[in-house]
Amino acid sequence: MTWLDNARILAIFAVIFVHVSVGVPWHSEPGSFLWLYGSSFDVLVRWCVPVFVMVSGALLLAPHDNESLGDFYKKRMSRVLIPILFWSLLYIVWGYFRENVQEPFTLSYVVGKLASGKPYYHMWFMYMLLGLYLFTPVFRAIIAKLTTRELVFFIGVAFAIDAVQTMYEAWYVGESNLFLTWFLTYVPYYLTGYLVRYHDLQISTRKLALIAVGMAIITPAALYVVNMTTQHGEAAYFFKNLSVTNIFLSLSLIFLLRRMDFPLLGAKLTPAVAKLTFGIYLLHMIPLAYLHDLQGFWGMFSPYIYIPAFSLATLVVTAGLVWIIGRVPYLRRTI
Repeated sequence: MTWLDNARILAIFAVIFVHVSVGVPWHSEPGSFLWLYGSSFDVLVRWCVPVFVMVSGALLLAPHDNESLGDFYKKRMSRVLIPILFWSLLYIVWGYFRENVQEPFTLSYVVGKLASGKPYYHMWFMYMLLGLYLFTPVFRAIIAKLTTRELVFFIGVAFAIDAVQTMYEAWYVGESNLFLTWFLTYVPYYLTGYLVRYHDLQISTRKLALIAVGMAIITPAALYVVNMTTQHGEAAYFFKNLSVTNIFLSLSLIFLLRRMDFPLLGAKLTPAVAKLTFGIYLLHMIPLAYLHDLQGFWGMFSPYIYIPAFSLATLVVTAGLVWIIGRVPYLRRTI
C-alpha cells in the first residue's frame, strides 16, 4: 500500500499548491511571465483531486464478500458524515466573520450554504465524495461482472462523455449548481482507482512518463493561447478536473505512482503523514488564510519562490494541527 500513501501525500501538497498559486495570476498582468508562471503552477497540479478520487476507488472498490450493505454504510458514511457536518458548520461561521459577509447570519443563510455543497469553496469535494460512497456497493456489483477489457471500455467512454460535457460547460453554459449530481462525472476516476490497483494494463513506464511530460508542456501552452485569443473565460477549461489534458495527466500519474514502491518520506514517516491527509484537506484553508495575513514576512520572498515556500509552510503547520486534533477525544472523529 506504499504507493497509495505516496499518492495521498503528493495529492494533498498539490491541493495546497492550487490554493496558493491561484492568487498569483489574479494579481499579475495577463500574458506576463509572472502570470504564466502562476497559472502554470495552478493548472499543472489540478491532478490532485482526480488522484484523491482514484485512491478512494482503489481502497473502497476492493471486494468485501462478507460486508453487508448495512455494515458498509455504517462504517464508511459515518467516516465522512461527521467531518462534513462539523467542518461545514465551522467554515460557515468562520467564513462569515472572516470575509465580513453583509447578509444576516440566519438559519436560512446556514441552510443555503449547506445546500449549495460549498459551505467553503474547498468543501465541495466532500459533498461530491458522498455520492461516490453512496453508490459504492452498486459499483462493486458492476465491477464483479465485467472483464478487464469491458471495464477499460466503460471507463474510456465515461471519460469521453465527461470531457465533452466539461468543454461544453466551459464554453457555453457554466457549471451546474446542484451538488447531488456532482459525483457522476467522477465515476470514471473512481473506477480507475480499482483498475490501477487490481489490473496491470502493461503500459510501459516510458510511455506513461512521455504522456505526463507531454501534458505538462501542452497544458500551459494551450492555456496561454486560449487566454490571449478569447474574451469570455474559455481558458478556465484547462483548470477543470475533467479537461482532456488533465484526464491524461492524472491517469498517467496514477499509473506511474502505482509503480513507485518506495516510501517518499521514509518507512515510518510516510504512513504517518498519509493518515493526516484527510484532516489536512479539511483544515488547511484556515492556516492558509492566517499565514497569508503575514504579508510582511512573505514580502521578502521573490514572487517565484513564494508559491512553493508558502505551500510548504501551510502543509507543515496544518499537519501539526491535525496531529494535535487527532489526540483530542471526540475531536479526533472530525478528521
